[in-house]
Amino acid sequence: MSLLHFKPELFLISPTGEPLQGATGDHAKGIAVIAQLEEGAEAAELDLLNKILKSIQLDEKNDTLLLKTTPSTRFSLTAVCRQAECHTFLLFGGDPKNLGLHFRMEKNTPFEINGLKGLWTDPLSMLDQSRELKTALWSGLQALFV
Repeated sequence: MSLLHFKPELFLISPTGEPLQGATGDHAKGIAVIAQLEEGAEAAELDLLNKILKSIQLDEKNDTLLLKTTPSTRFSLTAVCRQAECHTFLLFGGDPKNLGLHFRMEKNTPFEINGLKGLWTDPLSMLDQSRELKTALWSGLQALFV
């Protein structure tokens, strides 16, 4: 009989309030933006994010809740969205599994989970360098916000 090896690091997530401590924005429209930012390129990536949000008539500071993440960030996205009273989220980069999203999803294809609408797309650093990725994101955003 073989032993099963429990790997607790696979299940560690932050308490719901922790990710919200560093969040910015008033999220008046109930939209959470989760962005994995590259170290040293944060200003340029945030500028691109602001342009993306403006293209869909959203103001980063007033309409959305911005959570900046790293590759090691882990929390329950659905729990955080519920606590922050967000009904929609945009996930730029990162591994959805680190945010408790353990199901198959395609980039730039809107989906719904536990009453929340969401969209997972490429990291801002990749979007900045590819017209093709920007076009795919735009199609996904249009489908999500129709």
